[in-house]
Amino acid sequence: MDVKTAFLNGLLDEDIYMVQPDGYTDEERPDYVCHLKRSLYGLKQSPRMWNQTIDKFMLELEFKKCKADHCIYAKWNDQDMIFVLSKKRLVQPRYTSKPVTHDLHSRCL
Repeated sequence: MDVKTAFLNGLLDEDIYMVQPDGYTDEERPDYVCHLKRSLYGLKQSPRMWNQTIDKFMLELEFKKCKADHCIYAKWNDQDMIFVLSKKRLVQPRYTSKPVTHDLHSRCL
């Protein structure tokens, strides 16, 4: 699953300000800056904020994080096993049965 807006979903944990983008400058207040609440593409904090967001989500779904690679999550029971790889904006599940994956997709939407 390609999360096209992945880096736009990370909440920032510090105050970041940016100049008004070209074409969107407030003519009455051209000196004003924007206070960001969420990360943007190109922001050096964006990958980390996305990782924290997906990490929290996967742990809430009771996945376990792999100790050797923190971008791999696993969940299993008596019949099924799911591995999820999360790299940059890509979330790639591998599973032993489709109903479990279908449940994962429905929770992501």
